[in-house]
Amino acid sequence: MPQYYKMRDILLFILDFFSTREWATITIIGGFVLYCFVSNKGVRASVYQVVKCFFAPKVLLPILGAYVYLSVFTFLLYKLGLWSTAILRQTIFFYLFSCVALLFRYIMKPAELASKKYWNEALNVLVVIEIYINAYTFSYFAELLIQIVIMFAWLMANADMITKEKTRVQGCFRVVYYISLSVVFLYSVCSVVAAGIENFSYDMVVSIVYPVIGTVLYYPYLYMIAVYSEYEWWMIVIERSARGDRDEYKRRRKAVNRCCRLNLSKICFIKSDFKPFLHDSYVEFISALSISEKKYREKKSPKNSN
Repeated sequence: MPQYYKMRDILLFILDFFSTREWATITIIGGFVLYCFVSNKGVRASVYQVVKCFFAPKVLLPILGAYVYLSVFTFLLYKLGLWSTAILRQTIFFYLFSCVALLFRYIMKPAELASKKYWNEALNVLVVIEIYINAYTFSYFAELLIQIVIMFAWLMANADMITKEKTRVQGCFRVVYYISLSVVFLYSVCSVVAAGIENFSYDMVVSIVYPVIGTVLYYPYLYMIAVYSEYEWWMIVIERSARGDRDEYKRRRKAVNRCCRLNLSKICFIKSDFKPFLHDSYVEFISALSISEKKYREKKSPKNSN
């Protein structure tokens, strides 16, 4: 009997430790993974390759670097009284999902990181999601329905990432996605206000503010990783354009480094405009690079170019 009560206490602790929202998330992710494993033999056969690719140094090191980078800032926030162990669960959620998602999103689309789109999307959506996560919890089945609707609307709204085409249907689902977020956000805020402002504790405020601070502090790391990944890909192209001549490759690499330095938007623009394979000699290479740099300056200051 004592062993039975011990197991029951452990199960009750696990059930109480996770909220209905977290159980709904676990159900959806677990159901999706189980469906993939059961329905497709190719998925089961390729799991080992996926895990192997994930632990490749060029994939794993940026993720570990992000965790170390944010852990240092979290420790500093703890010393300043802006973080406590009461929001450890929200911090882990932010590390596991938001950080990794932002890292791979802006490695794939570095030009968006160099623009204001990062602040418009990452911060605005994050504030809504964090208030939804921390301020109010619906019932288990309501959470399942909300997450399924929002995820489906988001997938349909962003289908152009795969098809490379935008349609009216995707525009409609994008409207549904933002309306769903807005309704859930407003309902959560109204429910907290109706329950009384005393329920809005200091830890709840910190749990909402911390991911916003973390996203702002995360930007320099994302920027440097995006610059590194763009340079690495570009250097491979430049090395091939030098056709095996190491001295020519070093000269071209230095010219590109002097031209772009750490300006991510400039790197992205010149990389898309400049074609190193079309220029055999170093003089032609430098001339074409100068023309691309001039186009970039004209794009950034169209009034002066006129």
